Amino acid sequence: MKDIMSGHPDKFTETQHQDVTPAIDPSKVALSPGFTVCVVGASRGIGASIAYAYAQAGASTVILAARSADALETVAAKCREIQPKVVVHCVTCDITSDESVAALARRVKDIGRRLDVVVVNSGFAGTVTLKVTDGDPANWKKALEVNTLGTYHAAHHLLPILLEFDGAKSFLVVSSAAVAITEGIIANPQYTISKLAQLRLVEMVAKQYASQGLLIVGIHPGAVMTEMSMGAPEEFKQCKEP
Repeated sequence: MKDIMSGHPDKFTETQHQDVTPAIDPSKVALSPGFTVCVVGASRGIGASIAYAYAQAGASTVILAARSADALETVAAKCREIQPKVVVHCVTCDITSDESVAALARRVKDIGRRLDVVVVNSGFAGTVTLKVTDGDPANWKKALEVNTLGTYHAAHHLLPILLEFDGAKSFLVVSSAAVAITEGIIANPQYTISKLAQLRLVEMVAKQYASQGLLIVGIHPGAVMTEMSMGAPEEFKQCKEP
């Protein structure tokens, strides 16, 4: 009998399908007039692609937030290219700073009369180290500040704005299936533990606000070849989605 688990872990399923299903195809989504989304961590990679998808889906207003103003402007230009009618606002924001995220929230309120979706995509992995006795403690601190504390900042300041408006509203957090990893070539403690704490925060907030019509979920996109993931071991890169 053929050992289908030999080689790379992506070979466990011999037949793989990589395509956009109709249910998640942004070109087939009809968003309501005035739909507004705020994407935190939108300057590159998954966050930028999320912004493009909302533009393609017909969002009226897309608010892009990240530390790099120049990178945000590049993403904004592509959003406008995808959907010329979309209104795009770029807000420089450091998710690790309570004051910075509070300023983002004030800007969001100034921009429009509604907020339908917040997407928290900011993330930090740092150099992969497999033992707590190795690596730099500063990377642990940054991972917790970005992945865990940053998500708290976003929830603390942006949830009240979501709750001000009637209708469907969502707080979406890009998390990672790495929360389940304890060994192997990418068992990076600073990343997996900070993401595990982030996921528990999402679960708790979901319980707290479910009765108010707020959908709060953690999204696990899998291994995606982005700029942030370039620091992963070469063996892992061979298993990533294109």
